[in-house]
Amino acid sequence: MKRTLLTLAACATLSISAFAADEVVGLNESFTSGIPSNWTNVKVSGDKEFYGTSFTNKETNETTYYAAMTGYKGTQPPYNAWLISPAVNIDDAASKTLTFRTQVNGYGNQNSTFKAYVLTSNDPASATTTELSATFAVAPESGYSSWVESGNLDLSSYKGVIYIGFNYVAPEEANYSTWCVTDVKLNADNATKPEEPASDKGTLSNPLTVAELLANDCPAKDAGEAGWFVKGYIVGYVPGMAMSETVFGPAASADAQQTNIVIGGSSAEDEIEACVPVQLPKGSVRDGLNLVQNPDNLGKCVILQGTYEKYFSVAGLKSVVSYQFVEGGGSTTDPDPVTPPATGDAIYEGLSASCDWTFEDTTLPEGLTYVWLWKESDQYGNYLNGSAFNKEAFAAESWAISPVVDLTAVEEATVTFEHAAKFQTTLRDLCGFYVREENGDWKKAEITWPEAGAWTWSSAGDIDLKDYVGKKAQFAFKYESSAEGADTWEVRNFVVKGGKSGIETVETEEAEAVYYNLQGVRVINPENGLYIERRGNKARKVVIK
Repeated sequence: MKRTLLTLAACATLSISAFAADEVVGLNESFTSGIPSNWTNVKVSGDKEFYGTSFTNKETNETTYYAAMTGYKGTQPPYNAWLISPAVNIDDAASKTLTFRTQVNGYGNQNSTFKAYVLTSNDPASATTTELSATFAVAPESGYSSWVESGNLDLSSYKGVIYIGFNYVAPEEANYSTWCVTDVKLNADNATKPEEPASDKGTLSNPLTVAELLANDCPAKDAGEAGWFVKGYIVGYVPGMAMSETVFGPAASADAQQTNIVIGGSSAEDEIEACVPVQLPKGSVRDGLNLVQNPDNLGKCVILQGTYEKYFSVAGLKSVVSYQFVEGGGSTTDPDPVTPPATGDAIYEGLSASCDWTFEDTTLPEGLTYVWLWKESDQYGNYLNGSAFNKEAFAAESWAISPVVDLTAVEEATVTFEHAAKFQTTLRDLCGFYVREENGDWKKAEITWPEAGAWTWSSAGDIDLKDYVGKKAQFAFKYESSAEGADTWEVRNFVVKGGKSGIETVETEEAEAVYYNLQGVRVINPENGLYIERRGNKARKVVIK
């Protein structure tokens, strides 16, 4: 049996506040873009909150979007969480009838409650709350219930501004139910979607300048906010522990650092107060931006995305997750992605935003309709989920197979992914990661398994694809189980990288050159090995023989 997984729409991030200024005259919310910004999430107790997600029926290809809440994978029970609508001026509503739909998966828990209320504010601690006599879904013995209509709830007795709230409560238990709600409608024909506020963090197409970033209050160290986009020019680096030590210029001395750069509003900026230090996390960001390995980056304009917080005790950018150089030094249009150095480019990235893998069931016993499933969630992220457990363990075998990845133009390649598996009774013995040349035989690859006992994402390691460079390859996760154990295996962030070796051989001396080792220390008489050669404004990696 072969099944092709449909790509689901990504969900938006959750909102944590709403204001009376968001007053509307109706509701028509199906959560197709996640939790809207004018809805309010409130955690009274516990470490979980409502999140937006979706589900696609493989038989009808219909996708349902909804808001959900569960204590599953939480660590701080009991749970009491609210999802509250924007302020509704019920006096101006032509129709004063509220409807919605609910669904529930009990997971063996019959003690959780899910209720709907009318509130006088979006703060349940101070608001007057009135419970609504709605019809709710009932948890089946296993799996999810069908969607259930609430019935027509008459709100004509209410006056002024009201809020509609959904409340999830669950005591500490071994299992937790999941409650879902969608199609919240009140005077729906006149309901309007709020305009999303302009981001004060910038965007890729319209990033903040360095001056605009500095105009924002910077939070304390380790308390910053991620997702900030800023455009600046690389003007130097900090060799020590204080911003006052900034070196404006190339990193060509014994005290050079690869762990940071400094950006300014122009390539000629040399005032420390007008600059921002940027922490370079280990990996492709550091390899592609630091001035030791990339002296030609000095003076270049770059767009960075990271966390705005104190660094070297001043306003800085840390935990950079992406960067793109701006051609010409001044364009704010979307630039071409940067080509990393010798470590190679990301040739294929999957299992993060969507899924283009196919599922092939070798053994699918009666009692199961699938083994591999693609899941999308604001709360848990997006990932493949493999399991053959449905009230009991089943013997099954199913393969999740990637599209063909072209490695014909690369000289070296690796693949990485993250995975999690709490229960590992038979997982390591029966399941595995496989690679094959297109239309060839599958070969099992060695991977690092996550530790058992907790749902913790961990890296499977850097898997060398040297046997597949110059070819087209496919990848697969084989899930196999038995009646003795049908563990759950989760996989995400699958990345194949490749490129040229990045090493050139020096055959002749065309002009005087200056050499540095890979730590940025100048070498007067380089012997056999790998060095950075600098000739004027040009630099490259070379092998001296």
